[in-house]
Amino acid sequence: MTISQTDGEPTGVPVSGVLYYDWTRRSQRVEHAAGSYECLHFYHTVGPCTMIFLSTGGMYRTIEASDDAGPPTCCLDIPNLGAPPPDWAMNANPTFNGNVSDPFSGMGEVYQWTFDKLTPPIMRRSDLSFSDQYHSTQEIIPGYENGGRPLLFTFPGGAKGKQDYHYDPSTILIEPQDPAL
Repeated sequence: MTISQTDGEPTGVPVSGVLYYDWTRRSQRVEHAAGSYECLHFYHTVGPCTMIFLSTGGMYRTIEASDDAGPPTCCLDIPNLGAPPPDWAMNANPTFNGNVSDPFSGMGEVYQWTFDKLTPPIMRRSDLSFSDQYHSTQEIIPGYENGGRPLLFTFPGGAKGKQDYHYDPSTILIEPQDPAL
């Protein structure tokens, strides 16, 4: 899955990453490749970084050592932030925007929703244009190959798409999480 883009102008270069999710363990892990927006912008590293959401209610991050000589550094990044429940999007009462095309995947018609009713208001960036204020998502229309699977999840803010998650639906595996993770 391509998770974000580099900070290159005008739109950057796609950077691969992996997202693991296991609600039975209340955990989520997001691995960002070197050069990703998250690693550069939030953790000030050109190397890879990983975000781990644990059932104990915290998001931890690891940053790979730059010289390969030591273990990754780890710390609690955001207390009380765990993995989202699997039904969070449905319960958020999103606005259905209809069928749109997705230029990243080349799919001509996908469903799109905007999460414009989320609370708390911190989930909204009112200082930006409407399309940049809210999370949005796209999924493949049921009935098509990989129907119902996610295709895109956007983040509000000034990153202008560099922080968005673009999924390759053919690589999504729905199976038990590797216990080693």
